Amino acid sequence: MSKAMAQQLAMSRRERKLSLQQDVDHLKRKLLKEKNIHRALERAFTRPLGCLPRLPPYLRLYTSELLAEVALLEEEVARLEEQVVCFRQKLLICQEETTPTAKKKKKKKIV
Repeated sequence: MSKAMAQQLAMSRRERKLSLQQDVDHLKRKLLKEKNIHRALERAFTRPLGCLPRLPPYLRLYTSELLAEVALLEEEVARLEEQVVCFRQKLLICQEETTPTAKKKKKKKIV
């Protein structure tokens, strides 16, 4: 192998190595961004009710809007669930109030 070919081969290897290193750096940045997005989504879905999620600025606008909408819908669902519990309690109270009266009327008719 001639000296010129050896130099060309060495240069080609360096260029490939540099290109691969750039690819690795790009993928590391992309992975870090994905991890940050994952953490932000995790925080948004594990937040306590009553407080809106703090969304980082690097999320896409569409994603931020969807997360905010999900947070509002979760609040509405929680409110409606509380209403259902309240209505059930009121219904039970009404049933308890009317049931003994009906039993008393039946006893009076028998006597």
